[in-house]
Amino acid sequence: MAFALVEQIYGTVGGVIAGVVFGGGEILWEYNRLGKVQGITWLSNALVLVLGLASIWENNGVFFKLQPAVFMVVFAVIFLGSSALGKPFMLEAAKKQNPNLPEQIIPFFRGLNVRLGFLFIALAGLSVYSALYWSTAAWASLKAVGLPAILLVYMVCEMAWMRLRRRN
Repeated sequence: MAFALVEQIYGTVGGVIAGVVFGGGEILWEYNRLGKVQGITWLSNALVLVLGLASIWENNGVFFKLQPAVFMVVFAVIFLGSSALGKPFMLEAAKKQNPNLPEQIIPFFRGLNVRLGFLFIALAGLSVYSALYWSTAAWASLKAVGLPAILLVYMVCEMAWMRLRRRN
C-alpha cells in the first residue's frame, strides 16, 4: 500500500523507497514483538527489495508490482512440489499440530494441498495481470484486500466442505 500511495505522488523511485522503508519497519516490528523475524517476512521483503531495484533500474513500477505474483508462485511450488514428493505440506502441518490425526481426514489434506497449489497458480496469474494492466490503486487493492479475501473465502469453503464430508 505504501508503494501505491507514494508512487502516485513521487513516481516509481519514491514508491519503491516507501515500500522498502515500510518493509524494514515490518521487520523491526516483528523482531520487537516476537524476538525474531519469520522466514516468510525475510522472503517477502527480499522480493520487495530485488523487484524494487529492478523497477528503479528499468524505471518501470511493474517489476515491483510483480512481488505478490512471485510470492504466489513460491507457495504453488511448495504445495504442488510437496504433493509430488509424497509429503503434502498441509498434511505434514496438520500432523505436526495433531499427531493423532484421524485416518479418514488424511485424504482431505492431501487433496487440499493440491487444490491450494492450483489456487496459488491462479492467484499468481491474476496478480501478473493486475500488475500489467490495472491501475496502481486497483493493483494495491487486490494485493492488500483482494488476495487475502479470496484465500479466506476459499479456506472457509474448504473447511465447510470437509465438515460436511466427515458427517457423511
